[in-house]
Amino acid sequence: FFGLPSELKKLLWIHRNISDLYEWQKECLMLEHNSAGRNLIYSLPTSGGKTLVAEVLIIKQLIVNKKNALFILPYVAIVQEKVKSLSILGVDLNFLVHEYAGSKGRLPPVRHRKQSLYIATIEKSASIVNSLIEDDRLSEIGLVVVDELHMIGDGTQRGVTLESTLTKFIHCSASTQIVGMSATLNNIEDLQAFLQALIYTNDFRPKENMLRLFWKAVELKEYVKVSDVLYEVRDAMPTQVSPTMKDYNCIHDSLTFKRVIDFQYSKEMLSDDPDHLYGLTMEVVPAESCLIFCHSKKNCENVALLICHLIEREVMMEERKELVKNLRDENEDICDVLRKTVKYGVAYHHSGLTSDERLLIEEAYLNKTLCVLVCTSTLAAGVNLPAKRVILRSPFIGRQMMTRTQYKQMIGRAGRAGFHSSGESILIAKQHDIKDVKYLIQGACESCYSSLSCSYLHKQLSNLVLTCVGLKVTRSISDVLSFLKKTLCYQQLKQKNEHARFESDVNLCLINLIGSGLIVEKFLVSLDDDNANNHTHLEVSKFGRAVFKGSIDLNICKLLYDDLKANQSNVVLSSYLHLIFLITPYEHITNTSNPLHIDWWIYINEVACLNGDELKLMHLVGISEAYLHRNAVGQTARIMVYLCQCSVKRFYLTLMLYQLFKRNSVWKVAERFQVSRGFLQQLLSSTVSFAACVLHFCQDLLINFTKKLSHCCSLELLPLMEIPGLKIGRARLLYEAGYSNVQQIASITDHKQLVRNVKMIPTKTAKQLISSARMLVNERLEELLSEAETLSTGRATAYS
Repeated sequence: FFGLPSELKKLLWIHRNISDLYEWQKECLMLEHNSAGRNLIYSLPTSGGKTLVAEVLIIKQLIVNKKNALFILPYVAIVQEKVKSLSILGVDLNFLVHEYAGSKGRLPPVRHRKQSLYIATIEKSASIVNSLIEDDRLSEIGLVVVDELHMIGDGTQRGVTLESTLTKFIHCSASTQIVGMSATLNNIEDLQAFLQALIYTNDFRPKENMLRLFWKAVELKEYVKVSDVLYEVRDAMPTQVSPTMKDYNCIHDSLTFKRVIDFQYSKEMLSDDPDHLYGLTMEVVPAESCLIFCHSKKNCENVALLICHLIEREVMMEERKELVKNLRDENEDICDVLRKTVKYGVAYHHSGLTSDERLLIEEAYLNKTLCVLVCTSTLAAGVNLPAKRVILRSPFIGRQMMTRTQYKQMIGRAGRAGFHSSGESILIAKQHDIKDVKYLIQGACESCYSSLSCSYLHKQLSNLVLTCVGLKVTRSISDVLSFLKKTLCYQQLKQKNEHARFESDVNLCLINLIGSGLIVEKFLVSLDDDNANNHTHLEVSKFGRAVFKGSIDLNICKLLYDDLKANQSNVVLSSYLHLIFLITPYEHITNTSNPLHIDWWIYINEVACLNGDELKLMHLVGISEAYLHRNAVGQTARIMVYLCQCSVKRFYLTLMLYQLFKRNSVWKVAERFQVSRGFLQQLLSSTVSFAACVLHFCQDLLINFTKKLSHCCSLELLPLMEIPGLKIGRARLLYEAGYSNVQQIASITDHKQLVRNVKMIPTKTAKQLISSARMLVNERLEELLSEAETLSTGRATAYS
């Protein structure tokens, strides 16, 4: 089985119901097998089965080549889902699976006797690589797999981080194989040159007449709806003119007339639902499932309410009653929209939900308790929630036309193999948008350009240079240039003959880093002065090392240092409020695209609840009650320096976090501060990450505090919260059922026992929990055995 034991094929059948691979998967695996470990990029449409190929290559690396592997995924939810699914195989094939997302994951990774698979977000993968370089252990990674490789060109910090991580492998560990899964790109040759990789491309999408497993593989049919006419998207077919097409002004060679939509709406229904969302949805539900993508969070909630308003009767089955109860139990309340829609089998899904609420809704959808999800575009790139029909409410995301990649991700949710025999997507468009829509559905593929080239004038290049010098990857100016010439950014600029400017900017970055005291330049004495750069030794200063070790953004490193220094002599330890203030992240304060809104009367009421020591802290950071009152009545202070404004905003966020830390529910705190539950959870998540950064920056305390803050739960639940993907609500249910630690879950021999004893836990989730717990126990056992072996070796050496 492609160089692997036949046992893997049996396990794929047992755990995934996969009896055979598609032909393209076999071709791709044979290409990799015959290439003797060369880097590989493969590109296929969504739902083509790309991930299975990656998993086979990972398992081959772990059990045949006996080397560790790193699997880089774009989102925390996907990491958690993949940890659960691969842990099942890990238990059977005797390898370890480690989650690196949010606050999870040890740095540097612990050495084990068994091979390890690190499943990480883009940010966490960078931390893993940096820690391994510091310990001179990067060669332990035999394979790096990158999902959504095209995100290297998304124009954000994440793209820069991904490019930097891959460049470190190219520069420091050439023997490590890199495998990338990418969307179809117009300039995939640029990525090929960057990674020195083989390329495998295929336009495969499973067709209806292909048999696989117990079900038929899916066929995707794409439609575009304009007014009350439905057109089918066709693949480069000769134009077939229908007599009725002229009547509907169909002059588009990529679309063919399908039917006129007539759902017998009343005037009132047509006024409420001019896009026919209700009718299009009810054609497939409740027998099948439907996803509706909307351009905003508010629109999702409104559409969910609209559909429920038009449904003639509610179907309040027991499972839906249980879901409403669980959603209420999770946060001690439930939002009005979900309370009204869930009983009809409809829910919304966007970032305004907490992760626990999202998990409950996703499970209910997969279990067919819910049949309609109205969601934002983020779900398309997230967890696997397939549907019979996918409806795109608009070709826009916010005010921008969606990209071809985003469109393909969304429609790729329709008709996933193993769920449906076929799938349909319907894009709703206005007549004046049809030209853009035509390009969207059948235009040229998008290109991928380095995010580093988009942002290197904005500190990102400086961040990369500082990290490389701090890791001792580069020790001179010529080393820095040599490293950066291996980036995708440099290679693309060189194609445009702009590399000379890039080199000039690198020198400018070095000058700024030296001037800021982050890098120190040392001159080595040499008899040969022909090349002065070779004799200039670069090192990070003590401050620079703290910045790169803590992954602190260069824009805020001085501000953080000044804040910590100003507070060190006046730390108030009578409560956790001061410590929480010190780790409250700056990103929500400095975000100009989505500025923080302060309700000054809420601020005043919260301050009134503080005790004497806590008020003393507020005064220490430069905030007065008088200033808050002036703002509340609209009198902006005449003299208010930026630093004080920063403290005021930061302390407002600290008050939110303090309420969460005191174990108030997300619902109560959100209502108390008039913010969304999703915003609070994002704030908490970024605070946990920033706390870890400050921990490394200071090289002192906060580690247990970070863990407690991460979960914001009672101490008795902390042991259970170590299980990958387990949320507070489910941990509480497990604890109430008598399961208080990981070992108890791991020792369960039959998953049905867990289903019987714990309320509202699906069979699939029970199996995943047990596998994840066993993986965690195996990992701990490996650590103890490794430590014992090390101690035994040391003792033998001492006595010899």
